Amino acid sequence: MIETLLKSNSKDAWKFFSECCRNSEITQQKTLLSILKAAAGCQFAEEHDFSHIRTIEDFREKVPLSTWSDYADASMKMQTGESDLLFRGKPTAFILTSGSSGKPKLLPETINGIRAKSATEKLRRHFIFDCAPEVKQGKIFPLANSSKMGTTPSGIPFGAASGLTMMNAPKELLATIAFPLSVFRIDDPDTLNYVMMRFALVEDVRMIIGNNIARMETLVNAAKKYAPEICYDIETGEISSRIKMNDDVRRVLTENIKPNPARADELRRILNREENFVPFAYWPNLKIISGWLSGSVGAPLER
Repeated sequence: MIETLLKSNSKDAWKFFSECCRNSEITQQKTLLSILKAAAGCQFAEEHDFSHIRTIEDFREKVPLSTWSDYADASMKMQTGESDLLFRGKPTAFILTSGSSGKPKLLPETINGIRAKSATEKLRRHFIFDCAPEVKQGKIFPLANSSKMGTTPSGIPFGAASGLTMMNAPKELLATIAFPLSVFRIDDPDTLNYVMMRFALVEDVRMIIGNNIARMETLVNAAKKYAPEICYDIETGEISSRIKMNDDVRRVLTENIKPNPARADELRRILNREENFVPFAYWPNLKIISGWLSGSVGAPLER
């Protein structure tokens, strides 16, 4: 299924997915059994007798409901380089959670997992663009974090799922993003927020898309806090010298930006006129906000 979805154009991929949904029970069982087959031989498969699972009912019996504590030890071992624990081989990367409770967790990811996320995102984009084609006439603001925030003791990278998905997006889609991808070379979170909004406030943003909508709340608050400074940067075509970052990163980020005093004046008028310096005011063509609502992720939505 993943192979078909990734190789097909968006329209054909959506048609194929829709057909799969017509027989959802069969599709789900095929998908489950293919995952179990791919995991055969790993420690988790042996412990849960994967070789004797033939149906969904078998799976429910052999693999009871679980929590993170059931996997934390395996994750730690895989971070140090052990293999064949929760699946065959070693993780391609680890995903740092942002929407779960408690401390952030490092979830081991496979190449198939990354490809599945890319296929899912492809379907999501097709649905959105079909509903609101005018989005394509402007810019997209992805609620992404860096795809690589560090490495485990064995050298396997870890980062945000949003970053991994974005890095695998088509080039034509990446060209519509409201800020340069080089912002993700910034290590400090507050600096990253400032620079993302400094670039995006110049653009005609028509869609905000991501997983954890709390990320948008953080970015909106950063824009409010630093609005006068951002307006000055936009007016002069700079990034404030107060903002500390690597010299090479600053050079890459500033080499193509130009002064835009007209947009700076427009933002200042909005700032003086509006009680809230919010996307509704500075991105009037915003059509869609796409994000998860499940678990704790949807809590900030109203704000």
